[in-house]
Amino acid sequence: MQINFDDAAIIGKRDEQQDYKANLIIPDGYALYVLADGMGGQVGGATASREVCNAFLSYFKVNGVHDEHEYHLRLALKESNARLTDVLRSKPEMNGMGCTVIAMLYQQVTNKYWFISVGDSPLYLQKRGGITRINENHAYYEELLDSVKDGGISQQVADEHPDRHAITSAVMGKEIKLVDYKEGVLKKGDLLLLASDGVQTLSDSVGGELERILATEEDSISVKVKKIISSIELKDDPLQDNTTLILIEPIINEKQKPEQPGFDRTANVKVLLAAILSFILGGAVMYLWNGKVPTNLPILVVPKNAPSLTAVPPVVLPSLVVPKNVLQDSEENKDVLEEPGPSADKNLVEPPPAFSE
Repeated sequence: MQINFDDAAIIGKRDEQQDYKANLIIPDGYALYVLADGMGGQVGGATASREVCNAFLSYFKVNGVHDEHEYHLRLALKESNARLTDVLRSKPEMNGMGCTVIAMLYQQVTNKYWFISVGDSPLYLQKRGGITRINENHAYYEELLDSVKDGGISQQVADEHPDRHAITSAVMGKEIKLVDYKEGVLKKGDLLLLASDGVQTLSDSVGGELERILATEEDSISVKVKKIISSIELKDDPLQDNTTLILIEPIINEKQKPEQPGFDRTANVKVLLAAILSFILGGAVMYLWNGKVPTNLPILVVPKNAPSLTAVPPVVLPSLVVPKNVLQDSEENKDVLEEPGPSADKNLVEPPPAFSE
């Protein structure tokens, strides 16, 4: 399986890295990408993000995919939540720990993707027309924005509210209040960016800093990841959070070029072969009937848009057998026979290597 992603992580101004990322190659051309952002204290946050990501890996190592993408993602999420429940039973002092998570299945052959997410970690789709966040933001700020729309508060109040960054859903070993699931297809030029919210030190609006980096077509995904990290570090935000990125691009087979509009190669080949066969058989019938080579055969007209003969696979025509008694009655017919022309030529195992974690 081709490698079509790059990733990176920085600790920022925090004392510990509480983000965690992982990836896995799954049979039948699938890959799994998981990113989690820990919460609930230094020890608890790091533990939660690691345990949740590893639970997703364990689930898909055992079960695979089998086309039921949403079912498997939801069941893997359930098992990852259960794993935190087990941790809390053995270490009750970690009560309150939890994490956000984005888990994505990607299929190389079709460039389709399926994801499930909980919390406020953003998932962006970069297209030629701009950048869009495609997963729900499970943060209190979204509820504040609803109040702005209803006229309850002003936009300024929402933007400055002290609890605007509080998350409204997380994986905590308890009931998960909100879960987002979506699917889509990557096209040439598209990019998917899974990130922790530390990336939002950069503007993620249309035309913002993040979009400008991702829209630079001449840069590889590795260069784009480096530029995002460098741009965040240049901000030198004293409160910079952990930042983790997974950037994915589609795998496009450049050899598969589309046919010209209105050109049906198969149909034109059939027409050409039928015309050639009719020409040959028509001449043979007239020859047998008259005992001489015909001189008034119709001209073979080949359509302009028909493929050249060099592009047509060789076809072996059946040999024409002429009865001896047809030629015995006329001596002049003996001079008609010629040497026959040349005949026509005859004519997505070892398992793939695992991604590095």
